Amino acid sequence: MILPWKAENRRTIHKDRWVDLTAERVVTGNGAILDPYYTLAYPDWAVAVALTPDDRVVMIRQYRHGTGVIDLELPGGCVDAADVSPTEAARRELLEETGYGAGEAEYLGHFAANPALQTNHVHVTLLRNAEKLAEPHLEPGEEIAVELMSLETVLQQVTAGSVTNSMHIAALFFALKTLGRIRL
Repeated sequence: MILPWKAENRRTIHKDRWVDLTAERVVTGNGAILDPYYTLAYPDWAVAVALTPDDRVVMIRQYRHGTGVIDLELPGGCVDAADVSPTEAARRELLEETGYGAGEAEYLGHFAANPALQTNHVHVTLLRNAEKLAEPHLEPGEEIAVELMSLETVLQQVTAGSVTNSMHIAALFFALKTLGRIRL
């Protein structure tokens, strides 16, 4: 039988506005001791799968320093304390990063970002009838190119390795199911 772990002696290693790194002494369900065991607490993230009226996906390209690549992604970011909901965070991120807005929003669900080490979840929202409303309003460190692609092209880019963010690939899976493009 698998049992939950017990944590003792929790201590903060580093904490700022983006991340909270803690270390603990953990006793696993079968009695093994892991010390230290690190956990990262991040804010929840919101991802926008935005479709234009002609059924194109609003995608972005941006440099990702962790992997050192310019990645093809969906718009998204942190759910801020001021956001009423993850869906509103997805709307906000879509507008900030791309200048696109959408009238129809459908919350598709959430999943753990990395349940082994991280405490946060990724929330997925499908936004339909997305249209360009404004110029992007980028944060420092964001350099983004907006691209509109058919869903088929996006999926080809996933299998070609141009979309490397596993959370965005999972978000596309949620959208494909909702749109009736795959059956389970």
